[in-house]
Amino acid sequence: MRPLKFEPEKSKTGRNVYRITREAAAQGQLHTAIFLWFIEFDMASVHTLAVAANTLLHQIGSKVGKPSPTMAWLKSQPPAFQKRARDAQNFFKHANTDPDRVLSYAPIITEIYLIDSIFCFHNLYKTSTPLMLAFGLRFSLSHPNILSPEDFPVPLPKGVPVNEFGKLGRRDFLETTLALITRTRRS
Repeated sequence: MRPLKFEPEKSKTGRNVYRITREAAAQGQLHTAIFLWFIEFDMASVHTLAVAANTLLHQIGSKVGKPSPTMAWLKSQPPAFQKRARDAQNFFKHANTDPDRVLSYAPIITEIYLIDSIFCFHNLYKTSTPLMLAFGLRFSLSHPNILSPEDFPVPLPKGVPVNEFGKLGRRDFLETTLALITRTRRS
């Protein structure tokens, strides 16, 4: 896994500037969204970051024949459906039509963007981080009708009692799973 490096460089004016690759931007957005999801912090921010990462990965992938399956599917749907599907992301970013509106929101939408982004990232960069693996495992345990734990495409640590982890709360799951993944990768 290539580390994210955000070391400042001096601009012509002497101020710090940072050079950020698209890969680093997508990974940073995805990691932040996953972490916030695990600690159950601010669903609007999680969704906004998840969509931003997914959009970026879709655009990168489209240029090399590896678009986001979710985005490609969404674009194949009727315009009215596409508008409804993007309702949450537009609601969280804009208030130009009805500033007093209240959104009824289903968090599974964010989770779909996150798991799709993990697949896209792995497909593009041939790697997944421990945080991505932890979310993928949790998603597959919570939604086996969408992604079976056996079908998760990234190798998970051997000897991990997967079914026991599905019963843990999000924070405990993250802590326990990251420790196991990290320990297994060092072995």
